[in-house]
Amino acid sequence: KGRQGENFSKLTEISESGTGDFRTPSLELCFRNDGSHLLPLVYRGHRIVNGVVASKTGMPVLGAQNPRGAQTLIVDMVDPYTELKIQLLYTVFPGLRAVSRRTLVHNTGRVVM
Repeated sequence: KGRQGENFSKLTEISESGTGDFRTPSLELCFRNDGSHLLPLVYRGHRIVNGVVASKTGMPVLGAQNPRGAQTLIVDMVDPYTELKIQLLYTVFPGLRAVSRRTLVHNTGRVVM
């Protein structure tokens, strides 16, 4: 069911087109096989790790230089049709009233985008 917004739209953490969330999509993909833009993400699991999860692409990550005391929640989501994997990462730092948030997209190679 999820949270309800204006006009009873479905509010999700990752807003996506075609799933009842009428906000501007935060993640928008086009699958080349059929031109679909739908991404029906399903929760697969979560874990908490100590520290900051490093970037594999070399992009800077908040707290990577001094991760002492930080903890990161990793939420795993997957599109069951394309097997596209999405990871939502939330990092908290001791003494700060802020949450660092980022999204990782893993294309398993099964579907061309």
